[in-house]
Amino acid sequence: MAALQCISRESPPFIAVPLADAKDAKWAEPQHVCEVEFTQWTRDGRARQPAFKGVREDTSARLVKREAAK
Repeated sequence: MAALQCISRESPPFIAVPLADAKDAKWAEPQHVCEVEFTQWTRDGRARQPAFKGVREDTSARLVKREAAK
């Protein structure tokens, strides 16, 4: 949490964010990469049942692309 507090920001770093989901959101600069396991993409493009697996130190946030739906 301390690492995220150091890079916190007031607004989302994304172009589009559903406001209903962002009511209690805390935002940070996209500098860290985390690994998230999930079951599938929903129809509206969200990860179903996401689970945080850890922070990745071996890659840059600039290189991350959204995984394609299978």
